Amino acid sequence: MEFKTLSVNGNDYKVMSLSPDKAMDLMTEASITFSPVLSAIKFSEDDAVENFLWQIVGNIGKLDGDRIKRLFNEVRQYVVLPDGKYMNSPVAFQEWFNVHKQDLFFVQVKSIGVLLKDFFPNVADILKGVKI
Repeated sequence: MEFKTLSVNGNDYKVMSLSPDKAMDLMTEASITFSPVLSAIKFSEDDAVENFLWQIVGNIGKLDGDRIKRLFNEVRQYVVLPDGKYMNSPVAFQEWFNVHKQDLFFVQVKSIGVLLKDFFPNVADILKGVKI
């Protein structure tokens, strides 16, 4: 299995590669979940990922909480924590993020980009174009 490294606050998380059918499922779910806020987000070539994420945070009230929970739960099964445990283990999740609280949101959102980037190199453009 192939992994990519995602660094957040000096911690290196490993993100597994998706199969093509899982990538399509995740892209569909991410598009539907984030579509209510995408019109409020300003995309530019020189924006950092963190700027994009903070824009989502600023518009979080427009999102469906249940959809976000489902999406983040889906993403967790593909992430390995820096301590080598899988993020979808409830005990490992609680232990790690009780100590590294500042990583939680960023790891989950950035993981979506890492998971989809190979299949959809212009994820931001694709998501921006979705109208629901």
